[in-house]
Amino acid sequence: MDHGLEKCTSTEATCLGVFAGGFTLEAVETVCSGDGEPPVDMLAVIAALVDQHLLERGEVMAHAPRFRMLETVHEFAVEELRAHGELEALQRRHADYVLALTERAGLRILTPFEQARAQVVQAEQANIRSALAWAVAHGATEADAAELGLRVVVALFVWFYHEAIREGQQWATTIVSLPGASARTALRAEALRHAGFFTLTLGPGARSTRRAPSAGGERRHLSRARR
Repeated sequence: MDHGLEKCTSTEATCLGVFAGGFTLEAVETVCSGDGEPPVDMLAVIAALVDQHLLERGEVMAHAPRFRMLETVHEFAVEELRAHGELEALQRRHADYVLALTERAGLRILTPFEQARAQVVQAEQANIRSALAWAVAHGATEADAAELGLRVVVALFVWFYHEAIREGQQWATTIVSLPGASARTALRAEALRHAGFFTLTLGPGARSTRRAPSAGGERRHLSRARR
């Protein structure tokens, strides 16, 4: 398997390991293009890996073909990234890309549920979960990671409500409880409202073992701060 990956530029090929469940060319070009480095023809990298049967072509979503790494290749790529100290930085770039994608989808509260947008989000569920897991893992000590998680939860309110309300409740409740998300901001208050709404909709049996703070208390704090 190592020999197959070595036929492509190692850094660009193994970079694909940061994605979960598949990716588009746009995603790869955004995440895997190094800052200050000459641009790499990622389409050529992907084509070479497909020819070597290390990548599979997936369905076309929103006119963009998707690709997926074979599981054993994916595991190898992740280990290569970790061994070369590149995994952390790429996970951050991946999380930033997911945040931009979810906010671009336009599925916040008070926006209509559009099937075309929802399908794009559905196709990226594994990557969204990976980015949220990254936010949870780093949000205990990093406020910017916690904020990213809050923004993703808020951006996907309509999608979670229609398609995955229990999962939305779990992510929202977990992320608003992170130490890195303790600042009483309007963003956190909105995420708290979502967590409370999801919990009330699901009923008492859906309450998280980690109790989220009161959204009402958050609103009162923000109101006092504005005076």
